[in-house]
Amino acid sequence: MEGQGSDQRPTGVETKEYELRFTVPEGLMPDSQFNGRPASLHVNRVYPVYENGTSPSEKSAVVLIHGRTVPGPVVFDLRYPAPGGGDLSVQYELALAGIDTFAPSLLGHGRSTRFNKGLDDPGNASPRPYLA
Repeated sequence: MEGQGSDQRPTGVETKEYELRFTVPEGLMPDSQFNGRPASLHVNRVYPVYENGTSPSEKSAVVLIHGRTVPGPVVFDLRYPAPGGGDLSVQYELALAGIDTFAPSLLGHGRSTRFNKGLDDPGNASPRPYLA
């Protein structure tokens, strides 16, 4: 139902950090040395808060994935004043608009698992080559 709950605006924003532990499944990464190894992803969540703990009947969420150089929380939840006012947090602004956001740091970035050897090889961040 379009518009259901849309009249309810968030009264604030909260942040939580999660650590998602898992075992690297076979074939997830091009380099098989990581298969079966324990790992964890750090996830930064910024979400809307509503008056008296209520929430709209329809909720929106988005997962924000960073590029190769900077971890998720730095890219999407930079709490720094913007020139002319406001701040530079995409997650914060989306939460104020009623959207729950998740920004994981991919393996080898931020506070996610950084294996001692292998993730510094750019080939491990690329899909397997196409074999005709």
